[in-house]
Amino acid sequence: RYDPPVRTNRSVTPDGKPLLAPKTSAAQPAGNYLLALLIVLATTLVLLLLREQLTLANDSLIFILVTLIVAIRLGTGPSVLVAVAGFFVINFFLVEPYYTLDVADPRDLLDLIIFLAAALIAGRLAAYARRQAEAAGLNAEQQEILYSLTSALYPLTEPDAIRAELRRVVLSRMGAERVDFLPGAAPRATGPGGGSAVFVLLEAGTAVYGTMRAVFAHPLTPSRQRLLMACAGQAALALQRVDLTTQAARGRTLAEADRLKTAILRAVSHDL
Repeated sequence: RYDPPVRTNRSVTPDGKPLLAPKTSAAQPAGNYLLALLIVLATTLVLLLLREQLTLANDSLIFILVTLIVAIRLGTGPSVLVAVAGFFVINFFLVEPYYTLDVADPRDLLDLIIFLAAALIAGRLAAYARRQAEAAGLNAEQQEILYSLTSALYPLTEPDAIRAELRRVVLSRMGAERVDFLPGAAPRATGPGGGSAVFVLLEAGTAVYGTMRAVFAHPLTPSRQRLLMACAGQAALALQRVDLTTQAARGRTLAEADRLKTAILRAVSHDL
């Protein structure tokens, strides 16, 4: 599929926001839930062996700790599963009467409800901290990619070298399968290629230096697309710098030729 070209003329996102959008964890892999259930099973077996030595408070604290670990390692969904499963495990196996969901002492029921609430809150907070850490790590990675690209583009003085460096970064650092550069602003096919094709306009100010076509195996996330736009913006600025330098050199050459022509005309006029 072919997306319309994305116009950008800055090294930051068009809305001025950071280049990274945190990963969402709404959809957890099924393996994470299975692993969470296995952790609940292992914890239950250990607590059954120590049922006569531990109290309800000890069991609750152990399951809260397990919920925190699962939230940090596996995410929000599996941690909620562990908290709910822990509630029923403690009620069924560790609170008298055993092997039933009835609770003989109303205070034990209150303890179980408080445990469930505390485990759910702790799991949510731990998963949030995990997502924030992932976002910080990805943001640092994207900033490093932009910095390395900017540093590599600075000494280049040829448009082909600038495009080659942009292609190298998009292929090696962003995982693109193919990168092509099209003349003008209208995208068009440049040969066979699967996956998802993204078009980014190489534009700086009012000048357009072509369109980059990058093919990825899977559609880009919003944060990766903003990174691609920022990389294209840096390359466009480098192309503008080279263009302005070339125009300035051409202007100096024309000015020198005009000065020489004027001097020759004055000399001929004087001789005449």
